[in-house]
Amino acid sequence: MNTVMPELAPAAIARETSLQRAWALLLASAPRMTRGLCGAAVVLLLAVAILLATLAPRPERGVIAAVVSTALAVAVPWGFWFPRLLLMQVEARASCLPGVAATIPTALALLLFATVAVPAALLVLLAGAGPSLALSALMLAAMAGLVLAMLPSWCYLALCFAPLVCAALLLIGQRLLGPDALQLDLAAAFDPRQLPWLAVVLALLAAWRWRAIARTAEASPGSSWRQPIVLRTHGAQLWGGMGLMDANQWQAAMPDWLWPAGQTGRAGRARPVEAMRVVLGTPFAPLSRNQILLQLGFAAIAVLMFVAAFTGDPDSKQMRSLVNGGMSGGLAGGGMVLVGMYGWRLDVLRRRVAGEMVELALLPGWGDAAQARRSLLMAVARPLLQAGGSATVVLMALASVAGVDAAGLAWLLVAIIGLGLLAAFTSLRPLAGQAMLPLWMFGLILATLVMLMSTTAVATRPDWSGTGVWLVSGWSLVYAACGIGLALSWRRFRARPHPFLQ
Repeated sequence: MNTVMPELAPAAIARETSLQRAWALLLASAPRMTRGLCGAAVVLLLAVAILLATLAPRPERGVIAAVVSTALAVAVPWGFWFPRLLLMQVEARASCLPGVAATIPTALALLLFATVAVPAALLVLLAGAGPSLALSALMLAAMAGLVLAMLPSWCYLALCFAPLVCAALLLIGQRLLGPDALQLDLAAAFDPRQLPWLAVVLALLAAWRWRAIARTAEASPGSSWRQPIVLRTHGAQLWGGMGLMDANQWQAAMPDWLWPAGQTGRAGRARPVEAMRVVLGTPFAPLSRNQILLQLGFAAIAVLMFVAAFTGDPDSKQMRSLVNGGMSGGLAGGGMVLVGMYGWRLDVLRRRVAGEMVELALLPGWGDAAQARRSLLMAVARPLLQAGGSATVVLMALASVAGVDAAGLAWLLVAIIGLGLLAAFTSLRPLAGQAMLPLWMFGLILATLVMLMSTTAVATRPDWSGTGVWLVSGWSLVYAACGIGLALSWRRFRARPHPFLQ
């Protein structure tokens, strides 16, 4: 049970001040890698805030961009690091350590001051943001990250499909009842005057949820989908101690329609590539016909909704803003899934002492080492190329429908190629016997994510086109880093006596 609680001597605790105890608990609540990654993400997002505030064509737009980017920087530690204080409180309650539990409110107050009040004051003084806007936006971001970490696991699956379902219902309602029957005014919903009320509501929800979990954590529900996500990370070690849920438990909990296990009908000695894909498992395993139709069905629904949105009022500012935001989120989110999913699976296999790689080494019919190496590369590369190629065709078609010009399409293609290089890099490292995600690799991924967001902003907003020189410089660095990394990993992979030896 005691996997998070630090070993703090009572005498040492008595000599420390309340702030020192709060800081010690905060450091002990999360692994070092979690703290380092959150810190790197915060620094990078704050740098983006400064860059956007400087490069924005209009000062008021620069202020909004700086506030949004700073809010994202605040949400990162409140979503991944600070909720682990709840684990400390649960263990303190179970271990009958009231002094540790009493320190946690002080730690939370210190965090709110350091991550909300101080950055809000800097935004007011340096960027010219309104005090109410800065304070409420950062508070809203902090509470949103905290609430998301304390939601039951099934909420994450529901949130993935919530935008698609809401958009479908909105379009159906407009087609049946008329275009003016259902009006979605996002500008009014997220008006700066509404942010304080939203922040207060989320703060009350976070306090209620925290208190409920702290009291009922020991009586965990039977289904893992009903557990809060912060409890599912309890004691988990993944990728060197990030504090994330175990990869095998996560995969076992996923429904087959969302994380299909594939089929083995075409595998055999006559088809070594398909056989290797089966042994490697999802997402490399070949899919059955029904699974392919299901995946295509989700993609077709999204495309049809996109097209239907533009057939209504293509010149609508609100609709065009939604579509541009959807393109940005789709490229960034889908790209990161493509980068992480395949390499993540290979890294899991690499770290298993007696797993699928050992099985591949024992099975006959692969030929010599060179032939086995080629088959393994094909088994890994083919699903990556199929997924990336299909996503590229859909994205470019949707961008054309959305009215993106030739220069914007070219920038999107540059971003897609950069994602492809990063995906190849993260997949080749485990095959070469290297860890997929050393600490410096997260910096490359975060830099790529920033470039994706910047590229979609330039591609979909013509008035931001003057920042092209920054995109050329940024993507050149990403391309160079991925290229050097691929060359080094490729040399290491070719030097291995056999591709399956660990």
